[in-house]
Amino acid sequence: MKAPQILIIGGGWAGLAAALTATACGAQVSVWEMAPRLGGRAKSFITAEGLERDNGQHLLIGAYTECLRLMRWVGLSPEEVLVRTPLDLRLASGAGFYLPNSVRGPLQLLAGLCASGQGPGAQAWRLKERWQLLRVSWGWQRQKWRCPEDQSVADLCASLPPKIIRDLIEPLCVSALNTPIAQASGQVFLRVLQEALWGGVGASDLLIPKVPLSVLWPAAAIHWLEQHGAEVHTHRRALSLLRAGEVSASQGSSGGLGPWQVRSTVGDQHLEQNFDQVILACPPQEAARLLPQGLNPAWQTSAQALRYEAIATVYLQVEGVPHGKAVLPRPMMALRTSDQAPAQFIFDRGPLGAPPGELALVVSACSAMDRESLTLAVLNQAQQLLGSDAVLSLSPNGDLATHSNQATRPILTGLNLRPVHTLIEKRATFACTPGLKRPSMAVGPQLWACGDYVEGPFPATLEGAVRSGVAAAEQALKR
Repeated sequence: MKAPQILIIGGGWAGLAAALTATACGAQVSVWEMAPRLGGRAKSFITAEGLERDNGQHLLIGAYTECLRLMRWVGLSPEEVLVRTPLDLRLASGAGFYLPNSVRGPLQLLAGLCASGQGPGAQAWRLKERWQLLRVSWGWQRQKWRCPEDQSVADLCASLPPKIIRDLIEPLCVSALNTPIAQASGQVFLRVLQEALWGGVGASDLLIPKVPLSVLWPAAAIHWLEQHGAEVHTHRRALSLLRAGEVSASQGSSGGLGPWQVRSTVGDQHLEQNFDQVILACPPQEAARLLPQGLNPAWQTSAQALRYEAIATVYLQVEGVPHGKAVLPRPMMALRTSDQAPAQFIFDRGPLGAPPGELALVVSACSAMDRESLTLAVLNQAQQLLGSDAVLSLSPNGDLATHSNQATRPILTGLNLRPVHTLIEKRATFACTPGLKRPSMAVGPQLWACGDYVEGPFPATLEGAVRSGVAAAEQALKR
């Protein structure tokens, strides 16, 4: 029996997961990626200075079982490429949420309530506030982690004390859904809580990459695919999809519906090739563009209607940090945000394999602030955290100016910071809003879609992308 020929258009995490699954089941797989590197929005790039840097600070958690399974499948050890730490959303002051990983279920939450909210004075959680969080959490469990589809996270958590919302709900929501709580889906948020809190020991742990993203999984996945007969192409863009039977009819010959004919470009070459199944693992707008006219207008409309949230990552360099030394007391710390201090999290990348003293500050669901203003605001935020009293501002002619700020409360002193690179991913994730109708996996006959945006219970995460890719390949092979 002839092996089915499957084309996967797009080489991000979803496309690679689909390719691994289909290849392992005996299909003849081709992966086309129009970019020079595979990995989608979770990959590395080479800077003008020749340095390899990630296009954003991506995180996994212990509940990402499919990501971890596929890493092991291609020969990676998660323990070697990821730093595992308990879920820790505490600020430098100690205020915030901390969840130990030694117990599970209600006992884990109880342990977290004891360890969290230890900040100074008015920032500390009172016993009444801790009890309210526990009571509401048990209520969510009794309701089987379900809520009305049109309910936002803000509405879902309206009965929680303001400190709990500020220290736990807001940072957790923006990190998982990349959507502010007033606009974020309560149902998807509950699914994230269910996976993390009730997913077993270690499910809520943070898994922070300590190798470049392209090395974290895509490079090993590509090597495995090529070793098992799959074809992986970069710089190859799909131009159009046509049913081969329709092509024959338009040319005046007979023939029923056959496999898909896909036209593509490689450099100056225009190519045509036929496939039995096609999986669209590219961004939703690109997938909608590729659909033959009239095939599935509802799917196209759904894909094109998705709204997006941006994520900015500002890379800073602390001068004079010795090799192997950390700048922060933890690999990741939460930050108190405001209009003037927009970053929610800071990562100490030196101990994670980056140059010593490199920091990454992440601004999720960032607004339309321009790159220069965003960089300055984040730099000032880091200056205050790390102990410099020099606060930067733009002079009328566009030059940098400094002034003293005696009100800072640093965690370290005597550090000099300089900006290295600011990366803004304008379409980082879809806006995970209440009642959102996401495009389905089935697009047409022998035509499928996968990606973190496809219909499913997860927000726009690596785990959502990988699970979608595996499911799309399994559906294609059934046909």
